[in-house]
Amino acid sequence: MDLITGIEMDMRGIHAEQPRPTWEEAVARMLATEHKSRDGTSFTLGETPGFGREWIEGVLQDSIGEAWKDDWAAESEEEGEEDKEDGEGGEEDEDAEGEELHRSLRRLLDGLVEYGLQSEGEVDGITDSLARGETTARQVLETWGPRLAAAQPSAALEVGLLVEIHSLSHADLNGKQGYCTAWDAAKERWGVALVSTTRALAVRPANLRAAAPPSPKDAESAAEMAYEAARLLSEARQKGADGAAALTAQAEARLAASEARDPACSVMLQLRGDLAHMRGSHERMAIEMHRAVANCRGSREEKLSCRMGLANALGEAGDAAGEEAQLRAVLRIAPSHIHARFALGSALSQSAPSSEPNPRPRQPTQPRVCTSGLARAPGPSVVPKP
Repeated sequence: MDLITGIEMDMRGIHAEQPRPTWEEAVARMLATEHKSRDGTSFTLGETPGFGREWIEGVLQDSIGEAWKDDWAAESEEEGEEDKEDGEGGEEDEDAEGEELHRSLRRLLDGLVEYGLQSEGEVDGITDSLARGETTARQVLETWGPRLAAAQPSAALEVGLLVEIHSLSHADLNGKQGYCTAWDAAKERWGVALVSTTRALAVRPANLRAAAPPSPKDAESAAEMAYEAARLLSEARQKGADGAAALTAQAEARLAASEARDPACSVMLQLRGDLAHMRGSHERMAIEMHRAVANCRGSREEKLSCRMGLANALGEAGDAAGEEAQLRAVLRIAPSHIHARFALGSALSQSAPSSEPNPRPRQPTQPRVCTSGLARAPGPSVVPKP
């Protein structure tokens, strides 16, 4: 979802709050809202040159219309009077309900594109209908929610997914978290690598469930530590052997602390993949990137970034079929993704049969597409926060 569409959806979410803020209050909140660029850098519109109040007004003028703005102001005044008469009871519950409805709608719209149920243009049409008041968030959720649920793998376990063990006779294992490694069809069990240990188990699917997400505070803390690790790894590449070793050790400590707070932090998992790549361990890189893909809770762009990283890792590990599958998955979600197109063309050209008597072997060290969507260079795929 692009920035302008996100702003429209955020404003619609504010419009659904009770009591409804004034137009000026809503615009002020948008100016202070934190956004993330594709490289993970945080910014606010109010502090970014060229993206101030006039820009937001212009965006909404073009996409939503002056009449809607005027209606908002009129409704805010009228409903404010009604709220005074009704008292203050239940306002916090209504605010929370409106915010949750808004979050659910944004997840739904991202999912419609990700699972191929709607194109980006069609999703833009839905947001336009919401902006014009032709439909409501609840109606969109009721219409498309069941279809999206049917298109998704129903709570399916997959390689790399963070899971929680439950209902085992060995009570000491219940509540433990780990990453799915591989499905053993003969034993009908998943391999599970426990978090922060070298211990691995074989567990029936009935005794596994997707791990609950961390608290917002822990999730934010984990991401911050991971970005600090990215900065340290970037500095390590510019140092000599002795200095690099010390910085790398500090980065590993930050990543361990990040995992302790949120084992599903996709930034942390991608950086571990990059660290494995630095050490020439392509198989380990693929493991970490599988985990990043399976557990990414971020935006559509972040999910595409994780999948591109996995494609790169599989290619480096010599799994041409896996690399191709991941690149095609990216193009199903974003058909115009230029880096995925380039990488897929490169992979197919290298795997095509050659008429030469002694065709050149595939070069595993050639530059590939990394998780940031750029040619692999001696630097982390996750850009450190400034």
